[in-house]
Amino acid sequence: IKEIVAELKNKGERGIETWESLNSVKLNIMKLESVMTFIVLSLIIVIAVFNIFASQALLIISKRNEVAVLKTIGMDNRSIAKAFGMSGFIVGLMGVVFGLVIGIVLVLVQINYRVLTIDVVGAQIEYIPCSLYGSDLLITVLFAVCAVLLAAFLPTMKIKNFSIIESLKQE
Repeated sequence: IKEIVAELKNKGERGIETWESLNSVKLNIMKLESVMTFIVLSLIIVIAVFNIFASQALLIISKRNEVAVLKTIGMDNRSIAKAFGMSGFIVGLMGVVFGLVIGIVLVLVQINYRVLTIDVVGAQIEYIPCSLYGSDLLITVLFAVCAVLLAAFLPTMKIKNFSIIESLKQE
């Protein structure tokens, strides 16, 4: 279509406009909306990741004596860190899966039943349109899983600094 429009304009035809040129402002707003939605969703994920990070750090600190006991019976720092990290990762992964399922269900409900409506006089549409793209889901899930991995395993770096003697003295 773009080639045909360009050819007609070259021949001197005037008044030919595509729907893209007529609605360029709306198209730009829709693109910006998609980017802003991803940014807001990313901020929500980051807040959840900070929660996982803080929970992991507090768990490791509160289990300091248990870590000391595990070290005295011969368990190495890497294995202890892996155990703590995997527990945090499983919790975070469950959050990603539940969030994904709830999000997909809500979008499908809006697509099929148009629950969220627009009550504005003169609006061209009566409901908030939604769409579900696999690429958007994939990017969001990959971002969330990577963030959960960092949040689950970064606090485990503290385990190598735990002194067995100091931990057991405090008990």
